[in-house]
Amino acid sequence: LLSTQESQNFANQNAPLEFGLANRAIKDIKSSYDFKNGGFTKRPKFPEASKIILLLKLYEITKNKESLNMALEALDAMAKGGIYDQVEGGFYRYVIDEKWRTPHFEKMLYTNAELLEAYSLAYKHTKKALYKKIVEETTLQIDKRFQTSNVYMSASNADSKNAQGENEEGFYFLYAYDETFEYLKKRGLKEPQINAALEYLGIEEYGNFDGEFSNPHITAEFAPKNIEKIRELLLEMRKSRAYPFVDSKINTAWNALYIKGKFKAAVVDKKYIEQAKKSLDALLEKMYVKGELYHQTIPKVKPTQKALFEDYSFLAATLFEAYQATLEEKYFKLYKEIVAKSIKLFYKEGRWLESNDDFVTYADIGERAYTSALSQQSMNLLYYAVVEADVKKFAMAKEIMQLSSRAISANPSTFPTATLASVMFEYETIFIKSKKSHLKSFDTNEIKYPFVYKYVNETNEYLACKISSCFSYDLEFEKVKKDIEALLQR
Repeated sequence: LLSTQESQNFANQNAPLEFGLANRAIKDIKSSYDFKNGGFTKRPKFPEASKIILLLKLYEITKNKESLNMALEALDAMAKGGIYDQVEGGFYRYVIDEKWRTPHFEKMLYTNAELLEAYSLAYKHTKKALYKKIVEETTLQIDKRFQTSNVYMSASNADSKNAQGENEEGFYFLYAYDETFEYLKKRGLKEPQINAALEYLGIEEYGNFDGEFSNPHITAEFAPKNIEKIRELLLEMRKSRAYPFVDSKINTAWNALYIKGKFKAAVVDKKYIEQAKKSLDALLEKMYVKGELYHQTIPKVKPTQKALFEDYSFLAATLFEAYQATLEEKYFKLYKEIVAKSIKLFYKEGRWLESNDDFVTYADIGERAYTSALSQQSMNLLYYAVVEADVKKFAMAKEIMQLSSRAISANPSTFPTATLASVMFEYETIFIKSKKSHLKSFDTNEIKYPFVYKYVNETNEYLACKISSCFSYDLEFEKVKKDIEALLQR
């Protein structure tokens, strides 16, 4: 991939971080955006959730409506397209066409994890019912199919057994027009109702996938009145089929991404905080044993494979998110512990290794199947540095971005998480410090500033602090909120 090659080519070319990167990134994304169908490439099309998250964060900074609209158009296209399971919920890995209709039917934990965060952030900005629906259906489906003892298995296959017992791609998910029509008719639906529903769901007489089969996708703005009943019956049809094989590996990094997504989904419904806590605690119990973090295992088997850099990076990010959602000290303590261990294990001579073994492979800012662990680590270190006023960790965080700054500047859209991390150095990262009861009285989503977080201390005032100093303090939250929001106006 271009991202990997470029980040390696630019490695060790330390340069200052670029200012004004936010607007340049929007322009760069716009240059390759598919304005006809939504999304970022022609085909095949992957969700690229980290790019959507970047656009939404850049909108918070710049108020550039193009940034917001590109993100929302991509999310709308996927939510209504064939990449989304219109019957049960959850996203497939990618589609092979421009119009989001024809998927490869794998469902990956990491794909759904990052999209969960993207749709939750979009809901924060719009309160759009569609985004809430996607969050609810996706979490229900992933929990149903992948959850085991409160942690998560990795993926489900594209193939499933057909009537002849042979593996066939998408068989579980697809519908033949005549069979579906007759099934609905036998259950009391009138022909006009059936016709309207099948047309709305794109279940075509001559198929849209392979031969006679159709993959459901939304074809009209307004749904027929009985669409939920139709979906229930379509799900009932699937019950006679075998669900695809589920890869039972429990991967620490992917679990961390999904649990973080659930914490982010609290903007949709606070119930997700308790669900995420339960899974995070279960993951720690299973994979962080006697101070040793492990990479992956299978259910009911003790892990033995030691963790990779990405496991530490993504787990640290999730622990930080857990602290933001709960203000429970144990999560922040563990967050600092995991960050400290990651430095000891993987930081060698100014570079970050992907693993702690005999193979020397350096982590980079390239994004392949999911977000860059190295870019996430820059954010992990930045949070740590600001809350602790730790200039050494601040320098380490900034160094990651400076080593790749030429690549980021040349192609910000290719490295969305690194671009976001770089922007965080231009726009101050802020912590509001106060007593826990004070911090629980407001939600940081209420503050019109993209990089603001909470930290518990014993002061009666609200303190707003940057890496260098606390710049606002008052007994009234609204005064401090106003001072933080004013930072974007400078």
